[in-house]
Amino acid sequence: MKSAIALLLGTTIIAAPAFAQRGASTAGDTRIALADSQDIIVTANKREERIQDVALSVSAVTGRELSERQLLDLQDLQTQIPGLAITTGSSAGTKRLIIRGINTDGSGATVASTVDDVPLTFSNSLTQGSGFATDLEPYDLARVEVLKGPQGTLYGATAEGGLIKYVTRAPELGRTRAGFEVTGSQLSGADAGAAGRAYINLPLGDTVALRATGYYTYQPGWISNNLRKEEGVNYLRRYGGRFSLLFEPNEKLSVRLSAVLQRARRGGFDSVEMFGQTDPTKPDFTLVDGLNFNTYFPQPVVSDAEIYSGNITYDLGSATIQSITSYVKTGTEYTADLPIYRSVFELFFGIPDTGLPSYADSDLKKFNQEFRIASNNSNETSGLHWQIGAFYTNEKSYFETEFITTNIITGKPQSTPFAEDGNVGFNSMKSKYEEFAGYATLDYYLTPRFDIEAGVRIFHNKQVYSSVSSGALVSPVPLITGPSRSDETSATFAIAPRFRITPDIIAYARVASGYRPGGPNTPVPPPAVGEPASPPTSFKADRTVNYEAGLKGSVLDNRLSFDVAAFLIDWTDIQVAGAFQRGGVAYSATVNGGKAQSKGVEWNLAARPVPWLSLGWLGAYTDATLSDDIPLLFGKKGVQLPYVPKWTHTVSADVSVPVNDRYTLFAGVGYTYTGDRRSNFNPDAVSASFPLPSYDQWSVQGGVKFDRITVQIFGKNLGNSRGIGGYANGALLFGNLPLYATASFIRPREVGLRISADF
Repeated sequence: MKSAIALLLGTTIIAAPAFAQRGASTAGDTRIALADSQDIIVTANKREERIQDVALSVSAVTGRELSERQLLDLQDLQTQIPGLAITTGSSAGTKRLIIRGINTDGSGATVASTVDDVPLTFSNSLTQGSGFATDLEPYDLARVEVLKGPQGTLYGATAEGGLIKYVTRAPELGRTRAGFEVTGSQLSGADAGAAGRAYINLPLGDTVALRATGYYTYQPGWISNNLRKEEGVNYLRRYGGRFSLLFEPNEKLSVRLSAVLQRARRGGFDSVEMFGQTDPTKPDFTLVDGLNFNTYFPQPVVSDAEIYSGNITYDLGSATIQSITSYVKTGTEYTADLPIYRSVFELFFGIPDTGLPSYADSDLKKFNQEFRIASNNSNETSGLHWQIGAFYTNEKSYFETEFITTNIITGKPQSTPFAEDGNVGFNSMKSKYEEFAGYATLDYYLTPRFDIEAGVRIFHNKQVYSSVSSGALVSPVPLITGPSRSDETSATFAIAPRFRITPDIIAYARVASGYRPGGPNTPVPPPAVGEPASPPTSFKADRTVNYEAGLKGSVLDNRLSFDVAAFLIDWTDIQVAGAFQRGGVAYSATVNGGKAQSKGVEWNLAARPVPWLSLGWLGAYTDATLSDDIPLLFGKKGVQLPYVPKWTHTVSADVSVPVNDRYTLFAGVGYTYTGDRRSNFNPDAVSASFPLPSYDQWSVQGGVKFDRITVQIFGKNLGNSRGIGGYANGALLFGNLPLYATASFIRPREVGLRISADF
């Protein structure tokens, strides 16, 4: 995608001041504030509730925490959310979201994301939604909510593991406000980084207000390309803006129109070369040449996102009706190169100084329409509360990849016996996904202290897929497949009894299901003797059912808060991508096969023994394993699912000491531990799932607040840990040409200064 992008942040949601400890976020975030004791309000059930009243495990990180702890992206956020893991791919800046272990590295997403109730994740499994999670700038957000376990009833497709909700700040009527933030930082082994962010809220009369946010961020790179004699090739520049217009002509009607633009450009991949299995005398995680990845050609990655939405609500008295209309557009362009192709062309074909870079481009578009009507008695502890909704989405996606033989000296296409113009491979894929769904939830109070929530969603989707492949190294003759079609109808459910032990403590249980849509397969020719049977023409949705029990609340006049949840998730009909050989040509297809189970405990404890000190401990134990063998992935029963640490936890301590009416000193320290994990399953024995070591991170912050200005110093990953976020094993090709393993790391040690102001 060439254009700069706009993400539209739609629905009007007003966040109450935080009842939260500055520091680690929780698996239910009923945390204690240093300066106040008001409640966090969340919209996990598409209505405003105190977070400690929600009968499911939900975490919330407030906008203040995002800024003060410099939580700049999803990778930072995982240190604050029990049960959330982020996998960073070794190519193209990819990120995979994993909640409660539901992940086998398929192409379809298992975690959904929204922006102000606008679906951001693409439902179609052919859109590579699992690997290209949109990473939004967090400045001027009200909060980020993370819902654990399946959320299929209210949020539909791909929310079978959980949901991430970005909640933006709505314009304020009748009030002029503005603010800014500037940061400077130094990354270990890299250049200095910098960022500038600002917002303004302007009333445009008594009934209209505008809020605009703009930002620019530069994160230096720390990986070199010694072959090109370049340093810091994986730098990141991210810039854009959000705009929201609110119109409230009376107390009953509210109209909000929103848009956000974001473009992210990365100079190269977040990957380095390791020996892996190419040299048995070297440990598996020994770097080949330091923090380096050699390529003959640059590997830039450009990601754009656009979202536009309109949110209209009208109060009927006993109920409120709401319409959310949105349009989402995302795209990614990147170049990939492996230097080994030069040796291949020279050794086997006698063609010198020739490489084979690939150029990939994706263009995804999504239109959504949701209508819902809900009773206005959700804050009462009696009677029946209800919500009914209808949802429609129409997605279109296009992927294109070209392989062009290129002279590594001139950078121009190189003629070879395979192709005069250098184009030796081309592949394009088109798909369309259309879904209709209806849902309803009921919450009935049998007594003022005991109620039961129940919900159901019925959906029907239709999909169409086609592809074109050509070029000497891809298909000897042009190969046109499709259109392939599929359709499916099914349902999800949720039921959650809740008991209020006291006004500030609840116990709950929850059983809920989620799904990831199926889809059409590429037609595979009939097998010859000795070849595997052809896959079906379409694959089914896979499903999760979550069994959960939790206890959360606060005691001792809010000086101690707790949130503990135990869960068990059954995952069935897992979607597995495999290759089917036909006469030397590999056809990719997806089949359903195997089961998995994830079980564990998530917790958060927070205490304020004295008014100026807050202590926190949050974490998760997740035992996520295959319940069956999956031969296509070389997955064995009992093997841990990819990138799911069994143990994670964060401990923190924060102090805030008022010096006088104008000055407050504050400081904090945090420690995060991420346990052992395994790499992706893979359809070949050499690169099958591989154990990855644990790692830890230390962070600090401190500063002074005076009047409306904050000056703060911060440090992240102070121990300079090399935590592996993604790993792909290597091999020896043709007996002596090494294809090194690649690994992506968390960011190195970073220290910086932040100055912010609000007026």
